[in-house]
Amino acid sequence: MALLSQQDAAMQQGIASLEHHVVAMMQAGQTAERINDELRQGYIAGSSTTFQQKVQEWVDNYQAVMRQFEKLASGSSGVKQTLDAAEEEAHMQGGNWGGTSQGVYSALAG
Repeated sequence: MALLSQQDAAMQQGIASLEHHVVAMMQAGQTAERINDELRQGYIAGSSTTFQQKVQEWVDNYQAVMRQFEKLASGSSGVKQTLDAAEEEAHMQGGNWGGTSQGVYSALAG
């Protein structure tokens, strides 16, 4: 049982880390967009237009990567929910085996 608890804690920590990273990525992307907006408002030169286009390309690519991180975090959370449901069902089924459930669990977990 301790192994499952340790794995569950590790999975929760991994999901929390991914979610934290997504928030940090969103903030960085918003900062880049804000800077690009300020450039657009303050600089009119042709060279500025090229620079702004490159910054916008970076922002667009960054947002694509960020969406993949969000997808990974969401998928990881969904996997955890599925594993939790499967574990709960296994405990219910194992409880129906009477006194052998701990022995069966130990054999399967070992």
